Amino acid sequence: MRKSVISTIVAGALLCSSALPAFAETLEDPVQTQGTIDVANDNEANLIPAEFFNPDHPNAIKDPAIIEKFNKMLEEKSVDNSKIQMFADPVNESAKKSGEVTTYAAPAIVAVYAIPGIGEVALLATGAVLIGGAIYEAGSWLYDVVASWLKSDTARDIIAKKKKGSILREFPSEYLDKTLNEIEKDAKKGVPNAKKAKKLLTDKRFDK
Repeated sequence: MRKSVISTIVAGALLCSSALPAFAETLEDPVQTQGTIDVANDNEANLIPAEFFNPDHPNAIKDPAIIEKFNKMLEEKSVDNSKIQMFADPVNESAKKSGEVTTYAAPAIVAVYAIPGIGEVALLATGAVLIGGAIYEAGSWLYDVVASWLKSDTARDIIAKKKKGSILREFPSEYLDKTLNEIEKDAKKGVPNAKKAKKLLTDKRFDK
């Protein structure tokens, strides 16, 4: 009887000791993938095209003072929010997945644009956007507004790519050929149909 009890205790100790390394590994970097965007795995229709992540793009702001302002803003975000410090370096993403790279880099400002109705917007190396001190990822309304303006996509284009056709039964026809930026500006002014259009476009029930 005593031997069986001792055997049980020993087996339990061995089981716990084998599980501890994996548990500790998880605790060492609990936010490793939080707050990051794996561009390769996202629906391309949701994303800002790679061509705009270029500081030499014709529409990008070249003023060093504005770019520096966003860099300082991003540094403050990194200090205030530990999750922001752990963005994966997109350049090393494939190597990281293969186990060759385990280091992480703070998100970097790649390009800045001036978007009517939104203001100055910085595109980050992670694929996210920085607006007014807040970071927005793919799928959020403001990210989609930025992507729509850059690509000149209209609500009709976005519905064709991302939404079910049934949304057209309720969508205000006068906003079908407007960009999300134009819809956002009118919604801010309190235009009822613009607010309805925005609400429908953000309604997950109509997602494909």
